[in-house]
Amino acid sequence: MGDRCYARIMIGGEVLPEFQEIIADAIHTEFLQHGSHKNLRTLKAIAKQFTNSDGVLEFEDDEVNYGNFEDLESALQNADVAYDKYNGEGGGYGAGWLYFRPGADPAITGHECTHEGRAVRLHEIEKVIDLIKIGTIPWQQARKDAVAALEKLIYVPPLPPLRVR
Repeated sequence: MGDRCYARIMIGGEVLPEFQEIIADAIHTEFLQHGSHKNLRTLKAIAKQFTNSDGVLEFEDDEVNYGNFEDLESALQNADVAYDKYNGEGGGYGAGWLYFRPGADPAITGHECTHEGRAVRLHEIEKVIDLIKIGTIPWQQARKDAVAALEKLIYVPPLPPLRVR
């Protein structure tokens, strides 16, 4: 057993019938095997109980091994189902966001973040600033290019509502 920290996962997009059982099993193992929801076994039943107001399936836990839901994340990636995951900081690693969007380039994007959950990739911002300083980006273009580069760094397509057919 390793370091444990808070983590939250939000799941959206279409889940094809052939992947519903394995995803439901992973959710049940991770979150529902104990307590009042232990009898929820199908993805439709789980979604009915745990879908938030944005139509996204959402779970959180204060004691997640290294902030990873390994089996669930693997099942979602294999099924091409989008998700967002936030983990708090733990021993030797900081807090961060991970986004999985099937078909996007890249499909998986990770961001280190502050304790408030605000995504920041300082090394990428520093690269843009350095390009402006050394003159690689002409000053008249600097503002426009810097804004475009920074927007690209922080943009992640929105998580679509969950669809279980």
